[in-house]
Amino acid sequence: MRWVLYVMTLAWVALLSLSLQAKELVSPETVRLQKRATHSFTVLKGVPVSYRQVANTDIVLVGVSFDFGAAHLEAKARPALQILGTLMERGSKSYPRDTLLALLERNGTGINCSFGVELGSCSMAMLKDQMQELLPAFRSILLEPTLDAAEAQVIREQVRAGIESSVQNPESYVNEVVNSIFYGKGHPYWDDQDTELKAIGAYKHNDLILLHNRLLKDVPKRLVVVGPMPPAEMKSVLEKQLDGLTTAPVKSLSLPNLQFNPKKSFKIVDRDIPTAYLRAKFVMPGARDADLLPAQLMLHILSQELENEIRTKRSLSYAVSAQMIPYTMGIGLLHASTSKPKETLEALEPVIRKLRDEKLAAVELERYKTVFATSYFLNLEEHGSLANSISGAMHYYRSTNPLYEMPMKLAKVTPDDIQKAAQKYLRQFRLGVVYRQKDFSRSWADPLLKAFP
Repeated sequence: MRWVLYVMTLAWVALLSLSLQAKELVSPETVRLQKRATHSFTVLKGVPVSYRQVANTDIVLVGVSFDFGAAHLEAKARPALQILGTLMERGSKSYPRDTLLALLERNGTGINCSFGVELGSCSMAMLKDQMQELLPAFRSILLEPTLDAAEAQVIREQVRAGIESSVQNPESYVNEVVNSIFYGKGHPYWDDQDTELKAIGAYKHNDLILLHNRLLKDVPKRLVVVGPMPPAEMKSVLEKQLDGLTTAPVKSLSLPNLQFNPKKSFKIVDRDIPTAYLRAKFVMPGARDADLLPAQLMLHILSQELENEIRTKRSLSYAVSAQMIPYTMGIGLLHASTSKPKETLEALEPVIRKLRDEKLAAVELERYKTVFATSYFLNLEEHGSLANSISGAMHYYRSTNPLYEMPMKLAKVTPDDIQKAAQKYLRQFRLGVVYRQKDFSRSWADPLLKAFP
């Protein structure tokens, strides 16, 4: 079904780009209807709910969004957070593991709990008629997970093995290399692998219990629900089935500014491998910054231009891209894997310079906008991705309006906006490399590192 929607969406955006009159990516009426279909209310003891009512479906997704992630913890406590999400899915006092698995299998569903850098969530999708049977299990894993010590130990060793094995995978390890010069020690977004391994070695099971207690008592929470029921009916169900869930006051996340040191903008780790893995990172606008959208579109354009030049025209890399992570602090990255690192690095600089120095033609920008918007519209098609989008909007903006208004704001982005974003953010790159050091010259990186101070 998803691929059908994808093809239909591509056809739709193609028609938009062919018509000079069709510059609106979404009509004001569509935005108005989406806002009307999104309801805000509180349940239980003040737990806020963001409920998106969707017609013509029997599926209901219920999720708890936690304004809480690894960045809110000291390094020594973060391994417990990695373990907690997985362990919560595996049973509770009222629903032991085998009982829970049988229930989920019989109803064709699952419970998913995970924690990222700034946000965490637990969610469960079900049919409307299954809510009475399944929601008590969901409540139970939230409020009284078993947190079995033996199983936690197994998960801990899996986490440890994952950290250790990432060193052997150059495609993932290059991220560790560049992080060491991008963040430096002590930044809430990153721990070096030695710190992670030391923390997980010192982990005690009681840390897990204390962290779950903190999650229940001290962490801001929000219910994010997508389903077909009238708001009053949904509110009544949540009140009855999720009794005991509470929330806490919202706290802002304090982040240090990253200091750029040109003398520490490059690092290579020697590996006797035929492919060089290159990754550059740089600061982008945060999720709440006014110029986030032009910067996101600019990086999308850069990614397409890099692929056209480096992969399609010159066959230098089978994997080259530009991406953005829009946390409270935005992070941009360029990535390429190549057997010709010199030529690839040489090719990066003129593509970036062109985007900084030359304005896009208006027609070309419109084409990029329609492609960029495709993933946005697809995210609104499925309950899970829609709930995630709502959760992110509420975390960063305390409103879903920016989510629904995004296409209207995107339509107003001009070539000037793109150029300004490129000039402001495509600079101060930190470059990490994993490759044979004897076959790599630092001078190859200079056009990228010195051209955009």
